Amino acid sequence: MGCEVGQHILEPIPSYHDLVPLVRQHHESFDGSGYPDGLAGDDIDFRARILAVADCYDALTHDRPYRESLGRESAVAWIWQMAGKKFDPKVVDAFLLVMNEEIKADEKTEPAQNVDTSRGYAPPANAETDNASIPL
Repeated sequence: MGCEVGQHILEPIPSYHDLVPLVRQHHESFDGSGYPDGLAGDDIDFRARILAVADCYDALTHDRPYRESLGRESAVAWIWQMAGKKFDPKVVDAFLLVMNEEIKADEKTEPAQNVDTSRGYAPPANAETDNASIPL
């Protein structure tokens, strides 16, 4: 698996020693369904939980050989939907706050859509959030 390959690449480099857990654990899921070790909740390094959200957002908002970018709204909606399952809800809440700031900055050129103040960013009404298996 990619995260284990990354771990093996970084392990012999002393200056990257602190990053090894992040690389190994960033595909773990908050509910324990991830890999490679099936860790859950606080057993996952907090920095890896942050990296998981950032990595997912990056993957969803960029074209892949097998699909086009989902765009910001759909990517954020999917991450929001996965809070407590794939992602740490506290990390998702912080991510949503950052996205709200980005949306506010963009409001100068286009109006924001579907901002839910109770949890930050709410999924757009037209986002395809029912599919929990969006390919990264």
